[in-house]
Amino acid sequence: MAEIIRRVVAPQRVSISIAAATTTVVIAGTSGEVIHILGLFLYNGNTAGNVTLRDSTPTVIDGVLQFPANFGFLWTRRDDPWVSLASGTGFEIVTSGAGQLSGHVFYTKG
Repeated sequence: MAEIIRRVVAPQRVSISIAAATTTVVIAGTSGEVIHILGLFLYNGNTAGNVTLRDSTPTVIDGVLQFPANFGFLWTRRDDPWVSLASGTGFEIVTSGAGQLSGHVFYTKG
């Protein structure tokens, strides 16, 4: 009978604050490590725009999200990842609007 060993890694949190149309590295990749996104909250300010979640290869995670002004987006914080990136890649957010995009992401890396 195979024994499953689960490595316990404390989740980390990073804040997001983007105020221009740009590509932002939210979590840098590390060779040989996988980033697991456990939760994500984004709030778009008073300007509509598109938001793309991707890894640093760049592989798009969830298509282009069209954010109207004053709009929030939530992946509820949980223990099972919403998405796990390819080994060694980072997590990026690409924005098309000039308004403020704020929030935070919960993740583990290992």
